[in-house]
Amino acid sequence: MNLSTMGTPTKSEIPTEKVACDLCGADAPMVVYRHGKAPGGKDWTYEDIVAGSDHFDAVALVDVIEHVPSPKTVLKEVARVLKPGGAVYLVTPDMKSLTSRLMGRYWWALRPGHIFYFDAGTLKRTLEAAGFEVVHTSSYGRIFTLGYWYSRLNTYPAVLRVPVGWFVRIFGLETKFTFINTRDSIEVVARKK
Repeated sequence: MNLSTMGTPTKSEIPTEKVACDLCGADAPMVVYRHGKAPGGKDWTYEDIVAGSDHFDAVALVDVIEHVPSPKTVLKEVARVLKPGGAVYLVTPDMKSLTSRLMGRYWWALRPGHIFYFDAGTLKRTLEAAGFEVVHTSSYGRIFTLGYWYSRLNTYPAVLRVPVGWFVRIFGLETKFTFINTRDSIEVVARKK
């Protein structure tokens, strides 16, 4: 199996002896997303990541699509490099989630680096326009230490931030890894038509 990733660990970070696939990874710096130039001034294109049509069985775009200037162009390139019936795995913030609506301007995903925002419907339509059929959609949770989760609350209202910080510090939970699903990210698997 051939797997391409963007925004996820590179080959050197994954123990490939435990993974039955060839892995190609790319995680361009934010300067590329903002200016279209790689370090050193070279123009960056999606072709710099992969070459050859019908090459990969799967492509993973984890926290990537919201950063690129043309999501549809990226997804069409993904469709080009996928073998017939290949799959794209995609994760992005969900603009219409209950969490995003409740948090309003405090929602973590409202950032300058996020150029596009999606919900399940807009993401499905964008994938379909690029030649995919969505076969799975769900919310996506994350695993981080409670200390990290707490640090992400620094822009949130004190009524939320203070009690959480107190709890984490009092019980010494800063380094405890915890899975939290705030239901404000979308996980999608789509198959190339």
